[in-house]
Amino acid sequence: MRAQGSAAPGGVHVASGYGLKIYVNRGHLVVHQGVGRNRSTERFNRATSRLSRLVVIGHTGFVTLEALRWIRDVGAAFVQIDSDSNVVAMSAAEWQSSSRQLRRAQVLAAESEIGRRQLTEMLKAKLIEQARLSV
Repeated sequence: MRAQGSAAPGGVHVASGYGLKIYVNRGHLVVHQGVGRNRSTERFNRATSRLSRLVVIGHTGFVTLEALRWIRDVGAAFVQIDSDSNVVAMSAAEWQSSSRQLRRAQVLAAESEIGRRQLTEMLKAKLIEQARLSV
């Protein structure tokens, strides 16, 4: 077992295999993964892991509620994909702006004609890009 894991550049860690186990032990996220003799265990520390996304490829095993909370608390997202590339489960990282003025301006923008047009254009561009990526 590795003493401490760290996410790949970009903060993404991919776990795959059969009988995946994802749980928290002594404040660390523990990920058991792999197949047969090629199994491995990673331990992620909250402060040093730099985890932004945990992608699970598989459909056997377990993820504890405490592990999902740990992932959310470090600002990461969780995604589970089955062997047919179907998304089974996902969570989004919580994002909050610390700027009150920015949040206030975003709320008030929806009240103006220019703000509504900008919002419509932004959503349109987002949907077009999502459709392009899912093909």
